[in-house]
Amino acid sequence: MKVLIVDDEQEIREGLRVILGAMTVDDTRIEVVGAVGDAIAALEFLGGTETQIVITDIRMPGMDGLGMAETIRYRYPAIQIIVLSGYGDFAYMQRALRLSTVDYLLKPVDEQELERALLRAADHSTHRLRTRRKNMPRTAFEEMDAPWKLVLAADIDTMEEARVQELGGAELVSWLMVKVFEELADELGHLCYLADAVRLGDANLVIGAFADSQEEGERIVDAFAARFTAFWRDSMKLSVSIGMSAPLGRGSTGASPYYQACQALLARLFRGSGIYRYDADQERGGERMKTEWHALLAALETANEAALQTEASRRLDAWLERGDAGSLVRGMEAMLLIMYELMEERQSASSMLRAQATADLILKWVWVRNEAELRQRVQDQIRRIVEEISPDKLEGHVLVAAKAYIRGHLTTSFTLADVAAAVYVSPHYLSHLFRERSDMTFLEYVTALRMEEAKQMLREPGAKIYEVAEQVGYKSWKHFSRVFKDFTGIGPADYRRDAT
Repeated sequence: MKVLIVDDEQEIREGLRVILGAMTVDDTRIEVVGAVGDAIAALEFLGGTETQIVITDIRMPGMDGLGMAETIRYRYPAIQIIVLSGYGDFAYMQRALRLSTVDYLLKPVDEQELERALLRAADHSTHRLRTRRKNMPRTAFEEMDAPWKLVLAADIDTMEEARVQELGGAELVSWLMVKVFEELADELGHLCYLADAVRLGDANLVIGAFADSQEEGERIVDAFAARFTAFWRDSMKLSVSIGMSAPLGRGSTGASPYYQACQALLARLFRGSGIYRYDADQERGGERMKTEWHALLAALETANEAALQTEASRRLDAWLERGDAGSLVRGMEAMLLIMYELMEERQSASSMLRAQATADLILKWVWVRNEAELRQRVQDQIRRIVEEISPDKLEGHVLVAAKAYIRGHLTTSFTLADVAAAVYVSPHYLSHLFRERSDMTFLEYVTALRMEEAKQMLREPGAKIYEVAEQVGYKSWKHFSRVFKDFTGIGPADYRRDAT
Protein backbone atom coordinates (compact mmCIF):
# COMPACT_ATOMS: atom_id res chain seq x y z
CA MET A 1 0.00 0.00 0.00
CA LYS A 2 1.75 3.16 -1.23
CA VAL A 3 1.25 6.28 0.94
CA LEU A 4 2.26 9.93 0.47
CA ILE A 5 2.57 12.14 3.59
CA VAL A 6 1.87 15.89 3.24
CA ASP A 7 2.57 18.15 6.24
CA ASP A 8 4.45 21.44 6.60
CA GLU A 9 6.04 20.30 9.89
CA GLN A 10 9.08 18.08 9.35
CA GLU A 11 8.75 16.52 12.81
CA ILE A 12 5.23 15.31 12.01
CA ARG A 13 6.30 14.02 8.58
CA GLU A 14 9.12 12.00 10.07
CA GLY A 15 6.95 10.76 12.93
CA LEU A 16 4.30 9.49 10.53
CA ARG A 17 6.97 7.90 8.34
CA VAL A 18 8.23 5.89 11.33
CA ILE A 19 4.73 4.86 12.44
CA LEU A 20 3.63 3.84 8.95
CA GLY A 21 6.87 2.04 8.19
CA ALA A 22 6.23 -0.33 11.08
CA MET A 23 2.57 -0.87 10.27
CA THR A 24 0.82 -3.73 8.48
CA VAL A 25 -2.79 -3.32 7.32
CA ASP A 26 -4.75 -6.41 6.33
CA ASP A 27 -1.48 -8.35 5.86
CA THR A 28 -0.17 -5.60 3.57
CA ARG A 29 2.94 -3.59 4.38
CA ILE A 30 2.70 0.19 4.22
CA GLU A 31 5.23 1.81 1.89
CA VAL A 32 5.79 5.54 2.38
CA VAL A 33 6.63 6.62 -1.17
CA GLY A 34 7.17 10.25 -0.23
CA ALA A 35 6.87 12.96 2.44
CA VAL A 36 6.52 16.58 1.28
CA GLY A 37 5.89 19.89 3.01
CA ASP A 38 3.21 21.59 0.93
CA ALA A 39 0.32 20.99 -1.45
CA ILE A 40 2.09 22.13 -4.63
CA ALA A 41 4.97 19.72 -3.99
CA ALA A 42 2.43 16.94 -3.36
CA LEU A 43 0.63 17.54 -6.66
CA GLU A 44 3.95 17.53 -8.53
CA PHE A 45 4.93 14.30 -6.75
CA LEU A 46 1.67 12.56 -7.69
CA GLY A 47 2.29 13.34 -11.35
CA GLY A 48 5.25 10.99 -11.44
CA THR A 49 4.79 8.35 -8.74
CA GLU A 50 2.15 5.70 -8.17
CA THR A 51 0.32 6.48 -4.93
CA GLN A 52 -2.78 4.89 -3.43
CA ILE A 53 -3.37 6.95 -0.28
CA VAL A 54 -2.53 10.55 0.66
CA ILE A 55 -2.35 11.52 4.34
CA THR A 56 -2.44 15.32 4.57
CA ASP A 57 -2.57 18.08 7.13
CA ILE A 58 -5.30 20.68 6.61
CA ARG A 59 -3.53 23.91 7.51
CA MET A 60 -0.46 24.54 5.38
CA PRO A 61 1.08 27.65 3.78
CA GLY A 62 -0.28 28.44 0.31
CA MET A 63 -2.89 25.97 -0.90
CA ASP A 64 -4.39 24.21 2.12
CA GLY A 65 -4.88 20.45 2.44
CA LEU A 66 -8.49 20.52 1.30
CA GLY A 67 -7.70 22.65 -1.74
CA MET A 68 -5.16 19.99 -2.64
CA ALA A 69 -7.73 17.25 -1.97
CA GLU A 70 -10.18 18.92 -4.35
CA THR A 71 -7.52 18.89 -7.06
CA ILE A 72 -6.60 15.26 -6.37
CA ARG A 73 -10.28 14.30 -6.58
CA TYR A 74 -10.55 15.29 -10.23
CA ARG A 75 -7.02 14.48 -11.38
CA TYR A 76 -6.50 11.19 -9.51
CA PRO A 77 -9.96 9.88 -8.58
CA ALA A 78 -8.68 6.48 -7.41
CA ILE A 79 -6.41 7.97 -4.74
CA GLN A 80 -7.89 7.87 -1.22
CA ILE A 81 -7.34 10.81 1.13
CA ILE A 82 -7.01 10.90 4.93
CA VAL A 83 -7.12 14.39 6.46
CA LEU A 84 -5.33 15.34 9.71
CA SER A 85 -6.19 18.42 11.74
CA GLY A 86 -6.29 19.99 15.19
CA TYR A 87 -9.29 20.58 17.38
CA GLY A 88 -11.73 23.31 16.37
CA ASP A 89 -11.38 23.16 12.59
CA PHE A 90 -15.10 22.64 12.16
CA ALA A 91 -15.40 24.56 8.88
CA TYR A 92 -12.58 22.47 7.44
CA MET A 93 -14.27 19.32 8.72
CA GLN A 94 -17.46 20.22 6.85
CA ARG A 95 -15.50 20.72 3.62
CA ALA A 96 -13.68 17.42 4.17
CA LEU A 97 -17.00 15.62 4.51
CA ARG A 98 -18.33 17.24 1.34
CA LEU A 99 -15.19 16.05 -0.45
CA SER A 100 -15.93 12.51 0.77
CA THR A 101 -12.44 12.13 2.18
CA VAL A 102 -12.07 8.65 3.62
CA ASP A 103 -11.29 9.84 7.15
CA TYR A 104 -10.77 12.98 9.21
CA LEU A 105 -8.36 12.34 12.11
CA LEU A 106 -7.47 14.67 14.95
CA LYS A 107 -3.88 15.41 15.95
CA PRO A 108 -2.02 13.96 17.74
CA VAL A 109 -2.74 10.90 15.66
CA ASP A 110 -3.67 7.73 17.51
CA GLU A 111 -1.93 4.75 15.89
CA GLN A 112 -4.97 2.47 16.17
CA GLU A 113 -7.22 5.13 14.64
CA LEU A 114 -4.73 5.62 11.82
CA GLU A 115 -4.59 1.87 11.18
CA ARG A 116 -8.40 1.69 11.01
CA ALA A 117 -8.46 4.67 8.63
CA LEU A 118 -5.93 2.99 6.34
CA LEU A 119 -7.99 -0.19 6.34
CA ARG A 120 -11.10 1.74 5.33
CA ALA A 121 -9.13 3.50 2.60
CA ALA A 122 -7.86 0.19 1.25
CA ASP A 123 -11.38 -1.27 1.23
CA HIS A 124 -12.75 1.78 -0.56
CA SER A 125 -9.95 1.67 -3.13
CA THR A 126 -10.69 -1.92 -4.12
CA HIS A 127 -14.46 -1.42 -4.35
CA ARG A 128 -15.49 -1.07 -8.00
CA LEU A 129 -18.75 -1.10 -9.90
CA ARG A 130 -19.25 -4.12 -12.14
CA THR A 131 -21.99 -2.70 -14.37
CA ARG A 132 -21.28 -2.65 -18.08
CA ARG A 133 -23.65 -0.80 -20.36
CA LYS A 134 -23.61 1.38 -23.45
CA ASN A 135 -24.22 4.59 -21.45
CA MET A 136 -22.46 5.01 -18.13
CA PRO A 137 -21.55 7.85 -15.75
CA ARG A 138 -17.88 8.75 -16.00
CA THR A 139 -17.14 8.04 -12.35
CA ALA A 140 -18.86 4.65 -12.59
CA PHE A 141 -16.66 3.74 -15.55
CA GLU A 142 -13.52 4.80 -13.70
CA GLU A 143 -14.54 2.59 -10.76
CA MET A 144 -15.44 -0.41 -12.95
CA ASP A 145 -13.54 -3.55 -11.98
CA ALA A 146 -12.06 -4.45 -15.36
CA PRO A 147 -8.55 -5.78 -16.07
CA TRP A 148 -8.08 -3.17 -18.81
CA LYS A 149 -9.76 0.20 -19.42
CA LEU A 150 -9.14 3.27 -21.52
CA VAL A 151 -10.95 6.56 -22.25
CA LEU A 152 -11.21 8.19 -25.69
CA ALA A 153 -12.08 11.83 -26.43
CA ALA A 154 -13.26 12.38 -30.02
CA ASP A 155 -14.21 15.60 -31.78
CA ILE A 156 -14.80 17.20 -35.17
CA ASP A 157 -11.75 19.31 -35.98
CA THR A 158 -13.76 22.31 -37.15
CA MET A 159 -17.39 23.35 -37.15
CA GLU A 160 -16.70 26.38 -39.32
CA GLU A 161 -16.43 24.60 -42.65
CA ALA A 162 -19.18 25.01 -45.24
CA ARG A 163 -19.37 21.23 -45.31
CA VAL A 164 -20.92 21.24 -41.80
CA GLN A 165 -23.77 23.40 -43.07
CA GLU A 166 -24.19 21.16 -46.11
CA LEU A 167 -24.69 18.23 -43.73
CA GLY A 168 -27.43 20.08 -41.83
CA GLY A 169 -25.52 22.21 -39.34
CA ALA A 170 -23.62 21.69 -36.10
CA GLU A 171 -26.58 20.19 -34.24
CA LEU A 172 -27.10 17.44 -36.79
CA VAL A 173 -23.38 16.70 -37.01
CA SER A 174 -23.23 16.39 -33.21
CA TRP A 175 -26.16 13.96 -33.25
CA LEU A 176 -24.45 11.96 -35.98
CA MET A 177 -21.27 11.69 -33.88
CA VAL A 178 -23.24 9.83 -31.21
CA LYS A 179 -25.12 7.64 -33.69
CA VAL A 180 -21.93 6.53 -35.45
CA PHE A 181 -20.40 5.68 -32.09
CA GLU A 182 -23.47 3.65 -31.07
CA GLU A 183 -23.36 1.59 -34.27
CA LEU A 184 -19.67 0.80 -33.81
CA ALA A 185 -20.24 0.03 -30.11
CA ASP A 186 -22.97 -2.45 -31.01
CA GLU A 187 -20.64 -4.16 -33.46
CA LEU A 188 -17.37 -4.09 -31.52
CA GLY A 189 -18.71 -4.29 -27.97
CA HIS A 190 -16.75 -3.24 -24.87
CA LEU A 191 -17.47 0.47 -25.49
CA CYS A 192 -19.68 2.86 -23.49
CA TYR A 193 -20.70 6.49 -23.96
CA LEU A 194 -19.75 8.68 -20.97
CA ALA A 195 -22.55 11.21 -21.34
CA ASP A 196 -21.98 13.15 -18.10
CA ALA A 197 -18.35 14.08 -18.80
CA VAL A 198 -17.42 17.77 -18.86
CA ARG A 199 -17.53 18.93 -22.47
CA LEU A 200 -17.43 22.15 -24.43
CA GLY A 201 -20.06 21.25 -27.03
CA ASP A 202 -22.41 18.50 -28.16
CA ALA A 203 -19.94 17.23 -30.75
CA ASN A 204 -17.44 16.36 -28.01
CA LEU A 205 -17.61 12.59 -27.62
CA VAL A 206 -16.24 10.84 -24.52
CA ILE A 207 -16.01 7.04 -24.73
CA GLY A 208 -14.99 4.35 -22.28
CA ALA A 209 -13.40 1.13 -23.53
CA PHE A 210 -12.93 -1.97 -21.37
CA ALA A 211 -11.64 -5.49 -21.92
CA ASP A 212 -10.41 -8.62 -20.19
CA SER A 213 -6.88 -8.21 -21.51
CA GLN A 214 -4.58 -5.57 -22.96
CA GLU A 215 -4.44 -7.37 -26.30
CA GLU A 216 -8.23 -7.43 -26.60
CA GLY A 217 -8.53 -3.81 -25.48
CA GLU A 218 -5.95 -2.50 -27.92
CA ARG A 219 -7.63 -4.38 -30.75
CA ILE A 220 -11.01 -2.80 -29.91
CA VAL A 221 -9.80 0.80 -29.62
CA ASP A 222 -7.60 0.56 -32.72
CA ALA A 223 -10.54 -0.79 -34.73
CA PHE A 224 -12.88 1.85 -33.37
CA ALA A 225 -10.47 4.75 -34.02
CA ALA A 226 -9.68 3.59 -37.55
CA ARG A 227 -13.31 3.04 -38.58
CA PHE A 228 -14.64 6.14 -36.84
CA THR A 229 -12.11 8.50 -38.45
CA ALA A 230 -12.48 6.76 -41.83
CA PHE A 231 -16.27 7.25 -41.79
CA TRP A 232 -15.97 10.98 -41.19
CA ARG A 233 -13.12 11.39 -43.67
CA ASP A 234 -14.52 9.27 -46.52
CA SER A 235 -18.29 9.57 -46.13
CA MET A 236 -18.75 12.96 -44.46
CA LYS A 237 -15.64 14.71 -45.87
CA LEU A 238 -14.77 16.05 -42.41
CA SER A 239 -11.76 15.33 -40.22
CA VAL A 240 -12.00 14.20 -36.62
CA SER A 241 -9.34 13.80 -33.94
CA ILE A 242 -9.19 11.30 -31.09
CA GLY A 243 -7.28 11.49 -27.82
CA MET A 244 -6.66 8.31 -25.82
CA SER A 245 -5.78 7.94 -22.16
CA ALA A 246 -3.18 5.52 -20.92
CA PRO A 247 -4.63 2.05 -20.23
CA LEU A 248 -5.87 1.41 -16.71
CA GLY A 249 -5.61 -1.89 -14.92
CA ARG A 250 -7.20 -2.94 -11.64
CA GLY A 251 -6.27 -0.56 -8.84
CA SER A 252 -4.73 2.07 -11.14
CA THR A 253 -4.01 5.31 -9.29
CA GLY A 254 -2.70 7.58 -12.03
CA ALA A 255 -4.30 10.73 -13.37
CA SER A 256 -7.98 10.55 -14.33
CA PRO A 257 -8.27 8.74 -17.68
CA TYR A 258 -10.74 11.39 -18.85
CA TYR A 259 -8.20 14.09 -17.99
CA GLN A 260 -5.56 12.12 -19.90
CA ALA A 261 -7.73 11.62 -22.99
CA CYS A 262 -8.64 15.31 -23.19
CA GLN A 263 -5.02 16.33 -22.78
CA ALA A 264 -4.03 13.91 -25.55
CA LEU A 265 -6.70 15.41 -27.83
CA LEU A 266 -5.24 18.88 -27.25
CA ALA A 267 -2.17 17.78 -29.22
CA ARG A 268 -4.10 18.61 -32.41
CA LEU A 269 -3.37 22.28 -31.69
CA PHE A 270 0.30 21.57 -32.34
CA ARG A 271 0.23 18.68 -34.83
CA GLY A 272 -3.09 18.93 -36.62
CA SER A 273 -5.82 16.33 -37.02
CA GLY A 274 -4.96 12.82 -35.85
CA ILE A 275 -5.18 10.07 -33.24
CA TYR A 276 -3.11 10.86 -30.16
CA ARG A 277 -2.22 8.85 -27.08
CA TYR A 278 -1.56 10.34 -23.67
CA ASP A 279 2.14 10.77 -22.98
CA ALA A 280 2.83 10.14 -19.29
CA ASP A 281 6.39 11.43 -19.74
CA GLN A 282 4.97 14.93 -20.19
CA GLU A 283 3.69 14.71 -16.61
CA ARG A 284 6.74 13.05 -15.04
CA GLY A 285 9.67 14.50 -16.86
CA GLY A 286 10.75 17.31 -19.06
CA GLU A 287 11.80 20.77 -18.00
CA ARG A 288 9.94 21.98 -14.95
CA MET A 289 8.24 25.31 -15.54
CA LYS A 290 9.78 27.97 -13.30
CA THR A 291 7.04 30.54 -13.28
CA GLU A 292 6.92 33.86 -11.43
CA TRP A 293 3.47 35.35 -10.97
CA HIS A 294 4.32 38.82 -9.64
CA ALA A 295 3.14 40.73 -12.72
CA LEU A 296 -0.09 38.73 -12.93
CA LEU A 297 -0.88 39.23 -9.24
CA ALA A 298 -0.09 42.94 -9.42
CA ALA A 299 -2.55 43.35 -12.29
CA LEU A 300 -5.15 41.32 -10.41
CA GLU A 301 -4.70 43.39 -7.24
CA THR A 302 -5.75 46.53 -9.10
CA ALA A 303 -8.32 44.84 -11.36
CA ASN A 304 -6.30 46.04 -14.37
CA GLU A 305 -7.86 44.07 -17.22
CA ALA A 306 -5.46 45.32 -19.89
CA ALA A 307 -2.44 44.26 -17.83
CA LEU A 308 -4.05 40.91 -16.98
CA GLN A 309 -4.82 40.22 -20.64
CA THR A 310 -1.28 41.14 -21.67
CA GLU A 311 0.33 38.97 -18.99
CA ALA A 312 -1.98 36.00 -19.68
CA SER A 313 -1.33 36.28 -23.41
CA ARG A 314 2.43 36.37 -22.83
CA ARG A 315 2.25 33.23 -20.74
CA LEU A 316 -0.02 31.50 -23.24
CA ASP A 317 2.52 32.25 -25.98
CA ALA A 318 5.26 30.61 -23.91
CA TRP A 319 3.21 27.50 -23.15
CA LEU A 320 2.13 27.11 -26.77
CA GLU A 321 5.71 27.56 -27.93
CA ARG A 322 6.77 24.55 -25.85
CA GLY A 323 4.62 22.47 -28.19
CA ASP A 324 3.27 19.93 -25.72
CA ALA A 325 -0.23 19.66 -24.31
CA GLY A 326 0.95 18.79 -20.80
CA SER A 327 2.80 22.09 -20.34
CA LEU A 328 -0.15 24.01 -21.74
CA VAL A 329 -2.68 22.35 -19.42
CA ARG A 330 -0.49 22.67 -16.31
CA GLY A 331 0.26 26.30 -17.07
CA MET A 332 -3.38 27.29 -17.59
CA GLU A 333 -4.43 25.34 -14.51
CA ALA A 334 -1.80 27.01 -12.33
CA MET A 335 -2.73 30.47 -13.61
CA LEU A 336 -6.42 29.98 -12.82
CA LEU A 337 -5.81 28.44 -9.41
CA ILE A 338 -3.51 31.28 -8.40
CA MET A 339 -6.00 33.93 -9.51
CA TYR A 340 -8.91 32.22 -7.76
CA GLU A 341 -6.85 31.64 -4.62
CA LEU A 342 -6.03 35.34 -4.35
CA MET A 343 -9.62 36.33 -5.09
CA GLU A 344 -10.84 34.06 -2.32
CA GLU A 345 -8.31 35.47 0.14
CA ARG A 346 -9.58 38.96 -0.68
CA GLN A 347 -13.19 37.73 -0.35
CA SER A 348 -13.94 39.77 -3.42
CA ALA A 349 -16.74 37.56 -4.70
CA SER A 350 -19.69 35.81 -3.13
CA SER A 351 -19.14 32.45 -4.82
CA MET A 352 -15.63 31.75 -6.05
CA LEU A 353 -14.66 28.94 -8.37
CA ARG A 354 -12.36 26.60 -6.50
CA ALA A 355 -10.33 23.63 -7.63
CA GLN A 356 -13.24 21.58 -8.98
CA ALA A 357 -14.65 24.51 -10.95
CA THR A 358 -11.15 25.27 -12.25
CA ALA A 359 -10.89 21.66 -13.37
CA ASP A 360 -14.21 21.88 -15.18
CA LEU A 361 -13.04 25.03 -16.94
CA ILE A 362 -9.74 23.45 -17.99
CA LEU A 363 -11.57 20.33 -19.19
CA LYS A 364 -13.69 22.55 -21.41
CA TRP A 365 -10.73 24.50 -22.74
CA VAL A 366 -8.90 21.32 -23.82
CA TRP A 367 -11.67 20.75 -26.37
CA VAL A 368 -10.77 23.93 -28.28
CA ARG A 369 -10.10 23.33 -31.96
CA ASN A 370 -7.46 26.01 -32.63
CA GLU A 371 -5.24 28.55 -30.90
CA ALA A 372 -7.53 31.48 -31.72
CA GLU A 373 -10.44 29.81 -29.92
CA LEU A 374 -8.25 29.09 -26.90
CA ARG A 375 -7.05 32.69 -26.71
CA GLN A 376 -10.61 33.97 -26.94
CA ARG A 377 -11.76 31.72 -24.09
CA VAL A 378 -8.87 32.80 -21.86
CA GLN A 379 -9.64 36.46 -22.61
CA ASP A 380 -13.33 35.97 -21.83
CA GLN A 381 -12.55 34.29 -18.52
CA ILE A 382 -10.18 37.06 -17.47
CA ARG A 383 -12.89 39.59 -18.31
CA ARG A 384 -15.28 37.73 -16.02
CA ILE A 385 -12.66 37.66 -13.27
CA VAL A 386 -12.14 41.42 -13.55
CA GLU A 387 -15.89 41.95 -13.34
CA GLU A 388 -15.88 39.99 -10.06
CA ILE A 389 -13.21 42.29 -8.64
CA SER A 390 -14.46 45.61 -10.00
CA PRO A 391 -12.74 48.65 -8.47
CA ASP A 392 -15.63 49.33 -6.10
CA LYS A 393 -15.50 45.81 -4.67
CA LEU A 394 -11.70 45.73 -4.55
CA GLU A 395 -11.41 49.14 -2.90
CA GLY A 396 -13.98 48.18 -0.30
CA HIS A 397 -12.10 45.03 0.68
CA VAL A 398 -8.73 46.80 0.74
CA LEU A 399 -10.16 49.40 3.11
CA VAL A 400 -11.74 46.76 5.36
CA ALA A 401 -8.40 44.94 5.58
CA ALA A 402 -6.53 48.19 6.30
CA LYS A 403 -8.91 49.15 9.11
CA ALA A 404 -8.63 45.67 10.61
CA TYR A 405 -4.83 45.99 10.60
CA ILE A 406 -5.04 49.40 12.29
CA ARG A 407 -7.38 48.15 15.02
CA GLY A 408 -5.07 45.23 15.68
CA HIS A 409 -1.98 47.45 16.01
CA LEU A 410 -3.25 50.46 17.99
CA THR A 411 -0.79 49.78 20.80
CA THR A 412 2.20 50.02 18.44
CA SER A 413 3.70 52.75 16.33
CA PHE A 414 3.02 52.32 12.60
CA THR A 415 2.93 54.42 9.45
CA LEU A 416 0.76 54.67 6.37
CA ALA A 417 3.45 52.71 4.52
CA ASP A 418 3.29 49.89 7.09
CA VAL A 419 -0.47 49.50 6.65
CA ALA A 420 -0.25 49.76 2.85
CA ALA A 421 2.36 46.99 2.77
CA ALA A 422 0.15 44.79 4.94
CA VAL A 423 -2.75 45.05 2.46
CA TYR A 424 -0.58 44.91 -0.71
CA VAL A 425 -1.25 48.40 -2.09
CA SER A 426 0.82 51.57 -2.40
CA PRO A 427 0.74 54.23 0.37
CA HIS A 428 -0.58 56.78 -2.13
CA TYR A 429 -3.44 54.50 -3.16
CA LEU A 430 -4.38 53.72 0.46
CA SER A 431 -4.31 57.41 1.38
CA HIS A 432 -6.63 58.09 -1.55
CA LEU A 433 -9.05 55.35 -0.40
CA PHE A 434 -9.33 56.84 3.09
CA ARG A 435 -10.07 60.31 1.74
CA GLU A 436 -12.58 59.13 -0.85
CA ARG A 437 -14.40 56.36 1.02
CA SER A 438 -14.03 57.22 4.72
CA ASP A 439 -14.49 61.00 4.53
CA MET A 440 -11.33 61.43 6.59
CA THR A 441 -7.61 61.12 6.09
CA PHE A 442 -5.59 58.13 7.21
CA LEU A 443 -4.15 60.10 10.13
CA GLU A 444 -7.59 61.36 11.17
CA TYR A 445 -8.94 57.81 11.18
CA VAL A 446 -6.04 56.43 13.25
CA THR A 447 -6.22 59.34 15.68
CA ALA A 448 -9.98 58.95 16.12
CA LEU A 449 -9.59 55.25 16.93
CA ARG A 450 -6.79 55.91 19.40
CA MET A 451 -8.68 58.69 21.14
CA GLU A 452 -11.85 56.60 21.48
CA GLU A 453 -9.78 53.79 22.95
CA ALA A 454 -8.05 56.25 25.30
CA LYS A 455 -11.41 57.60 26.49
CA GLN A 456 -12.49 54.08 27.41
CA MET A 457 -9.28 53.52 29.39
CA LEU A 458 -9.48 56.87 31.20
CA ARG A 459 -12.90 55.93 32.56
CA GLU A 460 -11.29 53.09 34.51
CA PRO A 461 -10.51 53.93 38.16
CA GLY A 462 -6.82 54.49 38.77
CA ALA A 463 -5.97 55.01 35.10
CA LYS A 464 -2.60 56.69 34.63
CA ILE A 465 -2.20 59.07 31.70
CA TYR A 466 1.29 57.88 30.70
CA GLU A 467 0.10 54.25 30.69
CA VAL A 468 -2.94 55.10 28.58
CA ALA A 469 -0.68 57.00 26.17
CA GLU A 470 1.58 53.95 25.73
CA GLN A 471 -1.37 51.58 25.27
CA VAL A 472 -2.77 53.62 22.37
CA GLY A 473 0.57 53.95 20.58
CA TYR A 474 2.07 57.21 21.88
CA LYS A 475 5.62 57.17 23.22
CA SER A 476 5.28 60.66 24.75
CA TRP A 477 2.45 61.30 27.21
CA LYS A 478 2.81 65.04 26.59
CA HIS A 479 2.21 64.58 22.86
CA PHE A 480 -0.72 62.30 23.67
CA SER A 481 -2.20 64.96 25.97
CA ARG A 482 -2.02 67.61 23.23
CA VAL A 483 -3.66 65.34 20.66
CA PHE A 484 -6.35 64.27 23.16
CA LYS A 485 -7.21 67.88 23.97
CA ASP A 486 -7.38 68.81 20.27
CA PHE A 487 -9.71 65.86 19.67
CA THR A 488 -12.03 66.16 22.71
CA GLY A 489 -11.71 69.79 23.73
CA ILE A 490 -10.34 68.94 27.18
CA GLY A 491 -7.14 67.40 28.49
CA PRO A 492 -6.94 63.75 29.56
CA ALA A 493 -6.65 64.65 33.27
CA ASP A 494 -9.85 66.70 33.15
CA TYR A 495 -11.61 64.00 31.13
CA ARG A 496 -10.57 61.35 33.68
CA ARG A 497 -11.81 63.50 36.57
CA ASP A 498 -15.19 64.16 34.93
CA ALA A 499 -15.64 60.53 33.86
CA THR A 500 -14.90 59.05 37.29
